[in-house]
Amino acid sequence: MKPRKTMVVMSAAVVAVALGVVGLQVAAQAAEAEVAPKELLKQASTLYDAHNYDGALKRLQQIKRDDLGFFEKGSYDSLLDRTQKAVTGKAADEKAFADGKEALSQKRFGTAVEKLTQAANSTYLDADKSGPGKALLRLAQDGHAEALAQAKTLLAQAAADAKAGKAADARKKIKDVEAMDVRLGRSEQQALADANRAIAAAEAKPAAPVAAKPAPKPAAEPAAKPAPEKPKPKAPAGPTASDLYAAAKKTYKAGDYDAAKADLAKVDRAKLGFFEKWGYDALSRDINRAVSGRAAGEKALADGQAALAKKQYTAAMENLSQAASSAYLSPDKSAAAKAAYQTAKDEHGRAVAGAKDLMAKAKVALQDGKAAEARTMVNQVKAMDVDLGWWASRDLKGLDSRVTSVEAALVASAAKPAAKPAAKPAAEPAAKPAAEPTQVVAAVGEKPEPKPAAKPAAKPAAKPAAKPAAKPAAKPAAKPAPEPKFDPVALARQANRARAEDEMKLGDDALARHEYQKAKIHFSQALNLWPESAKAKQGLDQAMKLLAEREEPLGDVVRDVRAL
Repeated sequence: MKPRKTMVVMSAAVVAVALGVVGLQVAAQAAEAEVAPKELLKQASTLYDAHNYDGALKRLQQIKRDDLGFFEKGSYDSLLDRTQKAVTGKAADEKAFADGKEALSQKRFGTAVEKLTQAANSTYLDADKSGPGKALLRLAQDGHAEALAQAKTLLAQAAADAKAGKAADARKKIKDVEAMDVRLGRSEQQALADANRAIAAAEAKPAAPVAAKPAPKPAAEPAAKPAPEKPKPKAPAGPTASDLYAAAKKTYKAGDYDAAKADLAKVDRAKLGFFEKWGYDALSRDINRAVSGRAAGEKALADGQAALAKKQYTAAMENLSQAASSAYLSPDKSAAAKAAYQTAKDEHGRAVAGAKDLMAKAKVALQDGKAAEARTMVNQVKAMDVDLGWWASRDLKGLDSRVTSVEAALVASAAKPAAKPAAKPAAEPAAKPAAEPTQVVAAVGEKPEPKPAAKPAAKPAAKPAAKPAAKPAAKPAAKPAPEPKFDPVALARQANRARAEDEMKLGDDALARHEYQKAKIHFSQALNLWPESAKAKQGLDQAMKLLAEREEPLGDVVRDVRAL
């Protein structure tokens, strides 16, 4: 009885435990069902950030979208889309990691690099796979580099075998390259295509002679005679189009542009490969540009050196700067151009300083009334081939204008006294004093010398014409000397007033056109030239008043100032 009771008790206990587990599961499901949609959305976002995309997707699938608010629906849609992409992306990246690892172990470096690159750049993989993926990628890249170098060697050997007529050996090497799991670059692909063409040509050459060879007929005759006629395949013993293109490219890089142009002219473009044709066209343009650029640079260097010898520093600096910056000149000529440019720059600076010194001396000479000296100095500055800059050039123009004004005033003042003495001798014929020389001498001989010498000018008007005729002949000879004398300061003042009147006219015209800023400048210049002018003061005041009433745009002001 006891064993049976024990079994009954144990069975009851098992049933109770089973019921308890079921109850816990039901309670858990009920609890999950009672989780609010907002909380599920928050949990899904947290799981997504932790790269647990399956858990996040499970939470999102439990949410009823209609239970969410307006903004929460937007977050839900975005997170659901990203999670679904992450689930599929993570699966693909994990597969890429496994495939890349397997390919690396089999030394299939091209596939390994491709797959491990995908895994290393994945944003979905966990750190335990992303980190090892990057390390394996570096190993795959190193192995791929070695395999690629080996492939290049085989391609070069295949090309050499094809040229030597060993088509079978070349074909075997090509197959070895194709069997290698490597990613060929553009140059390697071009080399592979060239090798295949060379192999095809080498394989085609023996085929033609075999077809044309009547085997039985020449057998009766000595076979040595027809054999020498068939080494026609040796025609490509000279450089091929690719060889000539490579030689032209090498010569161009060495800086011998004329030789590169001659080498490139020998290339038959039609016999080049696709990429070689593209390179041929680019090289042709570069060579033509280099030839013309070198010619222009050499001409600029020669012109600059010639201008420097003639002390034409502005032209020298312009040409030598062009030569020094040329990328096509030879190193020795480029260095010579740079040295000559520095020399021209230094000499130009000294010439500018000398020109400004001459201008200062010309101003002093003009103030002292030495217009001729000022003109000489101004002409010397104008003859210099230098760039004085905007301000100094404007100053030179003003100085030249002032010297011209003073010279014109001097000419006018010299012409006025010269016209007056010319009228007096014309009114009284010079024959009268010559007709009565004896009478005058006799009269002077009879009278004592002190009296007639003391009062000749006061009483000769009422006396006979003999005495006044003798004296005017002595006076005109003594007086013409002091008449050409002039006051240079007064002449300069007169010239300044003339210029001031011109400025005032320009100021009046500007006022009439409502250009008040320009009028202000003209009246200011007039007042500087003629400080006592009431008209200049009045015009300046009017221009200032009108300027205050109407503000002119800054651009118009700058334009007016530059125009002046």
